[in-house]
Amino acid sequence: MLKNKVTGLYHFANSGYVSRFEMAQFIVNKLKLATKVLPCKSNEFKTAAERPLNSRFDCDKIKTVLKQDIKAWELPLSAYLESI
Repeated sequence: MLKNKVTGLYHFANSGYVSRFEMAQFIVNKLKLATKVLPCKSNEFKTAAERPLNSRFDCDKIKTVLKQDIKAWELPLSAYLESI
């Protein structure tokens, strides 16, 4: 993107979709933690900030610029968890 002097606002996230619950489960399993992750509805989990029900990024715009596939979210997260 720098070489081609691309300008504008772009969203980027790895491909696929995962809920916060599923990501927590994934992390606990990968790190082999003796922790139980319990699901709850968004409206049952009170936070200081209001969270949208669907917070996925639309990455269509950046896909047209990258010219390569975007990895599934599990791959880079696994690599990160293995590095810590």
